[in-house]
Amino acid sequence: MIHVEPVEPDDDLWREWCTRAARETAALISGSQKTIKEDLYKEGRDWIFRLFHGKCAYCEVRLDESQRYGDLDHFRPKKRVTDEHGKIVFVKGSAHPGYFWLAYGWTNLLPSCLGCNRPGTGPDGLKSGKWDKFPIAGLYAVTDRDDLKREKPWLLNPYEDNPDDHLEFDFLTGIVGPKTPRGKKTIGMLGLNREGLVDARIRTMNTVRSLWGEYTEAVARLESSRADEKEPFITEYQKGIAPFSAIARAFIRRGTEELQARVIQRSALTPSSP
Repeated sequence: MIHVEPVEPDDDLWREWCTRAARETAALISGSQKTIKEDLYKEGRDWIFRLFHGKCAYCEVRLDESQRYGDLDHFRPKKRVTDEHGKIVFVKGSAHPGYFWLAYGWTNLLPSCLGCNRPGTGPDGLKSGKWDKFPIAGLYAVTDRDDLKREKPWLLNPYEDNPDDHLEFDFLTGIVGPKTPRGKKTIGMLGLNREGLVDARIRTMNTVRSLWGEYTEAVARLESSRADEKEPFITEYQKGIAPFSAIARAFIRRGTEELQARVIQRSALTPSSP
């Protein structure tokens, strides 16, 4: 998972969709419309998926045909709301109505792979799937008039949070671990260490480790053309374009810090000119 800035597209079709979405949102809030139009919020799919470079917002797997091109997940569930164990959330004796007023809100929509979104059990026995789970530590908002800031979601939101503050990676095993309680809850709910993901991260690390080694060797030998050949691939990870950029960026960040430290140490040991 990586942080993604929620930047609106500069697109007339996008603005027209947002206008229709706002109109339908007002109808839901007023009660004149009771049904959430699935086709309408899914119209924003392509724009939102592009923000995440066609990857799952949670685990960063590529959303291709093997993933049925992914789901459009509501971070705050639009209908039923359950806790981390899948039990219905009650507020003042009534079942939470769902965040219906956010059904068309594009910053509440995230691309998700089937494994992160849909409940299930993997071949390794690990249960995962966000679906309608939305546990919080604060008070639930139940109407559009309630302040969402009073909620303290356990699940990390790629639009609002910096996952680097909550998650850390083991570069050898491909396992993601928690730095914070929120990180731990997020890993558990989404199954971020399910079998296929760990294997994919290991393959990514094998590629990145080799790439970084060739790049730093070229830099050390002042082979600028060779270094320039590798730089675009490194940039793809640094910009979050490539799948599993989070673990790759963490590795590159550590490698850059070590490289800078060696340069500083070497400078300190080099005698200054008289």
